[in-house]
Parts: sequence; C-alpha cells; structure tokens
Amino acid sequence: MTSKERRKEDAVYECRRLNQFERLLELVKSDSLFIRVGSVFGAGVATVVTALFSQERRTVLFICSDTEHQQDLYDDFHAFKAEPLIFPQLLEDVEKRVNSALERDRLRVLEKLASNAPTIVVSTARSVLQTVPSPEDLRTKMLKLQTTKNFSQEELLKILYENGYEKVDFVETPGEYSHRGCIVDVYSFNSSAPFRIEFFGNEIESIRIFDERTQQTQHLVEAIEIMLRGKETKQEEGRIFDFLPKGSIIVFEGTLPECEEWRPIEEEIQKGSFKTISFTATPVHQDEHSANFPFVPERVVGADTDSVMAYVEDCIKSAKKVFIFFLTEGDKERFIELSGGRFKNSQDVVFLNGSISSGFIAEGAFAVLSYTQLFGKSRLPRELEIKESAMIPEIEMEPGDFCVHTDYGICRFRGIETVKDKERTEQMLVFEFEGGAKLYIPPLEIDKVHRYIGAGRARPALSRLGDTSWLRRKERVKKALDKLSQELLLIQAKRMLNKGIAYPPDSQLQKEFEAAFPYTETEDQLKTVKAVKKAMEQPRPMDYLVAGDVGYGKTEVAMRSAFKAVEFGRQVAVLVPTTLLAEQHYRTFKQRMADYPIIIEVLSRFRKPSEQHEIIRRLKEGKTDIIIGTHRLLSKDVEFYDLGLVIIDEEQRFGVVQKEHFKRLRTSIDVLSLTATPIPRTLNMALSGIKDMSVLATPPPQKLAVITKVAPYSKNLIREAVIRELMRNGQVFFVHNRVKTIEQVRSELTTLIPEARFAVAHGQMDEYRLAETMALFLDRKIDVLVTTTIIENGLDIPTVNTLIVNNAHTFGLADLHQLRGRVGRHKEQAFAYFLVPSFERLNYTARQRLRAIEEFSRLGAGFQIALRDLEIRGAGNLLGREQAGLIHAVGYDLYVRLLSQTIAALKKQPARERLPVEVALPLEAHIPAEYISDMRQRIEFYRQIATADDLTALDKVQERMRDLFGKPPDSVKNLFLKARLSLALENLTIDYIGLRKEGILMRYRERTKIKRIVEKDPKNFWLVGEDSLYLRIPQPIQPNPTDTIMFILDKIERNSKQEPHRIIPE
Repeated sequence: MTSKERRKEDAVYECRRLNQFERLLELVKSDSLFIRVGSVFGAGVATVVTALFSQERRTVLFICSDTEHQQDLYDDFHAFKAEPLIFPQLLEDVEKRVNSALERDRLRVLEKLASNAPTIVVSTARSVLQTVPSPEDLRTKMLKLQTTKNFSQEELLKILYENGYEKVDFVETPGEYSHRGCIVDVYSFNSSAPFRIEFFGNEIESIRIFDERTQQTQHLVEAIEIMLRGKETKQEEGRIFDFLPKGSIIVFEGTLPECEEWRPIEEEIQKGSFKTISFTATPVHQDEHSANFPFVPERVVGADTDSVMAYVEDCIKSAKKVFIFFLTEGDKERFIELSGGRFKNSQDVVFLNGSISSGFIAEGAFAVLSYTQLFGKSRLPRELEIKESAMIPEIEMEPGDFCVHTDYGICRFRGIETVKDKERTEQMLVFEFEGGAKLYIPPLEIDKVHRYIGAGRARPALSRLGDTSWLRRKERVKKALDKLSQELLLIQAKRMLNKGIAYPPDSQLQKEFEAAFPYTETEDQLKTVKAVKKAMEQPRPMDYLVAGDVGYGKTEVAMRSAFKAVEFGRQVAVLVPTTLLAEQHYRTFKQRMADYPIIIEVLSRFRKPSEQHEIIRRLKEGKTDIIIGTHRLLSKDVEFYDLGLVIIDEEQRFGVVQKEHFKRLRTSIDVLSLTATPIPRTLNMALSGIKDMSVLATPPPQKLAVITKVAPYSKNLIREAVIRELMRNGQVFFVHNRVKTIEQVRSELTTLIPEARFAVAHGQMDEYRLAETMALFLDRKIDVLVTTTIIENGLDIPTVNTLIVNNAHTFGLADLHQLRGRVGRHKEQAFAYFLVPSFERLNYTARQRLRAIEEFSRLGAGFQIALRDLEIRGAGNLLGREQAGLIHAVGYDLYVRLLSQTIAALKKQPARERLPVEVALPLEAHIPAEYISDMRQRIEFYRQIATADDLTALDKVQERMRDLFGKPPDSVKNLFLKARLSLALENLTIDYIGLRKEGILMRYRERTKIKRIVEKDPKNFWLVGEDSLYLRIPQPIQPNPTDTIMFILDKIERNSKQEPHRIIPE
C-alpha cells in the first residue's frame, strides 16, 4: 500500500507524522550505511518499516534471528497491510520432497525481487545464507509451453527428468511430474499450482491448472512456464543478496550481530554496499547515524475489565489516537460488550482485525494495542493457508489379497484377465476359491466383492464354490446382528424415556465465546458442535460420542459444550486418563475461558492432599463450575452440587463401570465421550441410525502431515534429528517405554548430544517431581524429554515437533498413531522416527504395523489406520470380542452392510438394495491397461462406476477419469454407456437384457412400469409371457452394438420419463 493509499485512521499514516520518522527518512536518504534506531519493539518495528516502505518504495530485506521471530514479524506486517513475503528457511538433512514447497516459496520471492518490484521480504539469518540459483540461471532456465503449438511429449518427459523433477503417480508437491497416456502433470518448482498438459500426437491440445489435493481441473490456460534447474543442484551458489535491487535496505533487530551467522551476513552486506537499519528496544546513543522513537510498551492489564477500560481511556488521553487489533470478530464483539459500547463510535479509537506480536504507545501521537495482550491472553499465531493432500489412498484389493464375495464367500483375488470370444474382447476379474475353483465376474459387478478385513493374524479359510455353508454362515451373522441392533435400539428407547436437562438455545454469550475461537473451524467441527448442542437441548439425557483423529479439534467441541452447560448453571466434569492430560486440559480450559466468570479446577495427584480436600469442598458447595480430573473424580468423596454434563476424554481408555459411574449418580446428566481411536466411516454410517455420534475427519487448515520414517536404530540419525529440531528452537520427545532402563538411555543420549538438555518423565515418578519436570519442559528449559507412553494421550505442546520412538516394533499400530499425534500440532513441519533393532529380526505382524504407520502418514490417515488395525489385530479392540467373531466370519465390509440392513429393517426404513442387471450384449466395455496402467487405479474406477447410483454420480466419475487420463478409448466409452443402461433398466426393475433375432429381450420383476412403456409405444415394445419384454430394433443399426445401446437408452428414457442420458464432451 503506497503513501497515497494510506488512510488517516491508519497507524502507519500516524507514524509518518512523527518528527522521529522524518529524522529516519533523512538518514535513509543520507550517505549513512549503518543506521541505528532505538526504543522500537514489538509491532512498532513493522509500523516504522511499513511507513518507510510506503514512503520510499524501496525493497526491504528483514533478517530475523529465528523462525519464531520471523513468523511474528510477518504477522505484524500483514496486520498493517504491507503485503510481505516470507523467505523460508530450508530444513536440513531431509529428503528433497520435504523441502519442495519451501523451495517453491523461496523461488517465488527471488522472481519478485528479480522483477525489481519493491517488496518487503521477511527472512531468517539461516535462510539468507542458504544457497539459491544465480540470477542468470533463474532468467534463462524456463521452458515455455503453449496450446496448439507442436512439442513432443517424449521430449517434455526427457526434459523434466533431466532437470531434477521426480516421477510419481499423482503430482502433489513442487518438483514432481506424472505421465498417464496423453497426459503429463507437472508441478513447476516455482508455481503455486500444478499444470496438466494434454497432447494430441505432437501437439499440445490443452493446458489446465488443477488442484493437487483433489487432482481435479480448475481452469484452462493458454501458456505456462516451467522452471528448469538441472538434475544436480550443486550449481546453486548464489544467495538472496544477489537479487536485491539497487537501493534496497537491509533491516534487523539489535541482537542479530550476536548470532553465529552474523559474520557471513555482514560480508554480504559490505559486498553489496547495502544500507542497513538496526532496531533496538532500548534507546541508542544519539549521533549523526541514529534516531530514537518515543515508543513505550503496551501494558498487560489482565482479566479485570474495569482496569482494561481505564487503561484504554488513559491511552486515548496520552496518545490521542488508539488502534486496537483483534484476532477474531468474536474478540471484537466481546470487547464492545465489556466496554458497554463506549468506544464503538469513538473518533479516537479504531478497531482493526489482525494478529500483532505486542502493542506500543507513541506518546502524544498514537497507540497500537493488542486485545490479547490487554487481557493477558496467550497470543495464537495467525492461521496459515496450507494445502494438504486429499488423495488419501483407499485400501483397494491387489492380486493375492483375500476377498469376500457377497454371494459365494471368502476367496482370493488373482487379477484381471482378458477373455475373448467370437463377438468381443472382455476383461474379467478372477477370484479363486477352495480347491482352485475360479470365478470370473464382469467389472461392473465388482461391488459384490471387497477386501477381507478382520481376521487379525489368522488366515481365513477359502469358501467352496456352490456350497451352501456360506449362506448358512451369513444367516448366523444376520441373526446375531439382529440381536445386537435390538439391544442398541432398546438402550436408545430407554434413554429417550428418561427426563433429562433441556438446555436453552444458544445465548449471545455462547455465540461470542464460539466466535472468539482463533482458528477457522473445519466443516466437521461445525457440524459436530451443532449436533452435540442440539442433543443437549433435547429433554432427554444425551449420550454422544465424538471420534476424531489426533489434533482434529475434539477439545474445542468439548469446551463449547461445557460453556453451554455452565452458562445454564450446571457443573461440568471432565474425566481424562492421565495426570498430564488433566493438567493440560486445565491450562487449555482456563486460557480459552479467561474472559468469563467461570471457575475451573483440576483434581489429580499433582495436587497436595490439602489442596484436593479444598477443591472437593468447593465442588460440593457449587463454587466450582468445571472440574477436570483423572480416576480421582470417581472416588466416593467427590460430590457435586449440580452436575449437568460429563465429558469423557480418550473414552477408549476407560472401562464400562468407570464410564457408567456418573450416570448412576444422576440419570438425567448428559455424557459427551471423545475418542481418538478412528472409527471407519462405513461403520460410523451403519451405526448413525442408533447411536449419537460424529466423526471429525477433516484436518485443520494450518496442519501439516507428520513426515514419518521407520529405520534401524542409529546414533547418527538420532543426533541429526535432535540437532535439526534444536536449530529451529524446538523440542523433542524421545519415547523409551521401559522404566527400568530409561535412565541409562538418558545417559547415553546426553553423551551423544551434549549440547542438548535432557530430562526423564514416567508414570512411576513421584508426582511432584513429575509435575516439576513437565513445568520445566513447558517453559523450554528442557530440550529433550526422555519419556514413556505417559505422553501418549492428548498432550498438545506446539514447540515439540520431533518424535523418536525406540523399539517401535513393540507398540500396536493405534499406539504408534497416537504417539505420532503428539507432534505437528500446529503449523511447524513435524518429524516422527520409529526405530527398530533391525528389520530382519522383526516378525511378520510387526513389519506389517511399521509398514502401515509409514504408508499412512498423510492427514486423515487415521481412518486407513483403523481399517489396517482391524486387518492386523482383528476387530476385538473396536467392537468387542463377540462382534469381532462375526467380522472374522464374513469380513468387515459385509458385516457393515448386514448391520446397516438389519438396523434399517428394525426401524422400518426402506432398504436401498441395488438390483443386479445382466447386460448380455456384444459390447467391448472395459478399461484397457494402455489407458490406465495401474491395476489398483483401474479397480478403483470400476468400483466407482459400479456403485454410482444415479446419472449425476456416474457423470462425475467419467469427468474425473477424462480429466486424469485424457480422451477415453471406445471400450471405456462403452463401459459408461453400459453403466447408464444398467441404471435405466434398474429403475424399471429389469434385471436382464440380451440380443435375440426378434429384437432386444428384457426380463423384468415389476409389471406396472413395464405396462406403461408398452401402452405408450406399442409399435416398438411388446410383452411376452409373465416376465419378458421385447424391443424392436431397426435392421440398419443392429450390427453396431454401441448404436444399439444408444437406441435402447433413447427408447427407454422417452417412454419411461427418465432423465435423458448425457454424453461427456471430449
């Protein structure tokens, strides 16, 4: 924003009016190369630099000491609408793919600088010293591609390979490319989105921008530029200083010369003769190269509203103009309400949205205040827009996998075979049963077959084709499920008869509390909160389960529910499995509800007996609103004044008796259970009709997937991982789950990494010593915490972003996933290392677990892990032993289908059963390997086509396939035509269609719809017998099967008033 665009209600505009700023301008225009500026701190630095930038229009490179300061300063600049760019610091000793997005952002900064357009760049001392391509390389190494121009596809693939691009199945990060038939996807090193290039021979037919998360096209473009870098990156000998335009200013804060990187930075500054400005929080000696601003820091007033308002009044008197920054609209509304509206229409106070590090007052001129600082609240970082992959791989069957055929039983998938007869070539899916018997099924019947999941370590026995034992087994499972469903429905009915607490609709206070959440909620979170509150407003006791992957926002759902209960005058009990989690929830609840008169206490072994006694007394007298505790809450001496809501966190860690304790105290209380054990979506859908539950499956937008590595134990690897984390001012969890040898491990690590500060934490420690250790760790006085799985549940420490698990093979898959959830809780890239003695010594099950934790490391992968856990361990942990036996009998997918059918029948809901349609027409309809080479992808598309239950769904599948793989061959077009015909026939209850001499024969099950067709078009349709219908075909089109199907579709749709079929344009 230029000086002319700045408005008078802008803090930057006010800053430019200061005499001290005029002094700084004179110094910048003088011959002074090194300028010192004193008494500037917090957001004052960004205010002064933004004012200077808007006046002078020179490029500014701000060098921060570390990434934390870099993020704070970026937020400050962003709040003042300076449109800064971050020059990120690359992670060291990691795979190239890990740094690809950071490399892209660095290159975009370099391109902006090379264009000579003035900008503000925020960097770190380490990032400016990391090498970049030279300006010459950046200018010349660009490949320009344009539609309708000739360019060989083979040549493009060769160029991409030779210039360091990595070939993958699906492009997701910069520096990758993929090739599918006539399609080449490429994510240029410097691009914000990937390109999809479609060829027709040697001509570029189209270029499309697509979303790497969904892999779907967004829009067409005429031309693109792809950055070429060479396969080796050793030629990168430049630095960002080489790109700075003449007259650029380098800015830093006074502590930077103390860091080890200062000497080479100083050399670069001297080499480029750049003007530098150093800011310090204290006054500097006044001379011809310095200026001091009249800034004083904003006070932290605290939670007392009257004191805060009095302080703001004082600021108005001393500074004339006051700018208050709010992180959210909810904060702003809350402040207006607390102030009684006295500042709402004031000419002296301006309310602004933005996150600033800390406020300041320019005495006699203006003040910049932070709402969070005024009230002494912790400042949360501004949310970043980080795209994360939605291409989570489904667990599709592969040759050799055990499968379940709905009609015939357990079999083995043997692959896809091409079957030829006189009239056509067809692809068939081949399944092997007991005795080597084989079953061939058409691809569109794939919905009858699913991977077998649920046996645990046991190998399921193959079924015998044609034997009735499979049907008997299915019947036994159906009867057991009928009993289970009736029991669940009975429990639900009894709960609905009990009288509960009917909470009122949301008040204004509740809305303000929710609006003050400093992040953007996911769609899942909003739906879940709405569903839970709706259940609380019903006049019956609530029993609600929220399942969500680690770090997906379950705690915020719990806090909003707790706030609703407390506002209505009820007490809330939060039951957690560990002391550490109790203490963390206590801090979280206290911080989130600091603006409200809510009394929160924690009851755990970290509290002395005298403190526990006092907490219990206040709880009984109704002087405590929310009590958070471990099993101690279940003790007989704990009594409540008016308990209304119980929240059970990590509910999978508690037994049935423990969970029912509070219900026995009072039958009317509401219970909200939270679990981090991911529940597969399909099971959630099946249970949704009889159990109140929600699943949080969407990751928060600022969350990055944890980079996961399974490796043999290595001292070098451990040292590299710890040192990398320390270099970015982070902390480390080192998990060693044997108390007996944990001190020995700590000693070995201290010798290995003497520059790190170590401490030990485990459940057998004295509670006060454990509390002291955790306090030191939270205060960042400990770098590496050597610990047991005591940290497994729910701990959220933003600075811990490296996890090392020793002897990872001894943990269950779900446990490993839980441990991994302790890092990467916020915006930092996190790492998880699972170390084993050696792969050769591991048994098959351990190798499966470790392969799964590494394979499913993307966001939202908890649901794949839940299914894989079913596969490895069986279903006992999720559903109990009896249900596990049923899943073992028929496989997980069929179990869920039968459960859904049973529940629908008991609730007298119409069951949506697909009618299988046999299309016996001489038509080549399949996906050739030449079009989609990967078998799993072909099977996935076959399944999507087979399960599409209307034309809209089918169109989406066809559009996606066309987008990903280019123009389909005739056999694929025929496959979709066949699927459309099946849908049209299914709607008429026709289950067979075949070619006869007389015409097209169709067999139907329900006569009413068929009679209407015959009555409407008796010339072309006629009935034969009780279940057959004929359609006359004009002789000229009979030899062409595709035209025949088009003709059949047209006749059926015209005469049955069905939606006309559509052809996806090429």
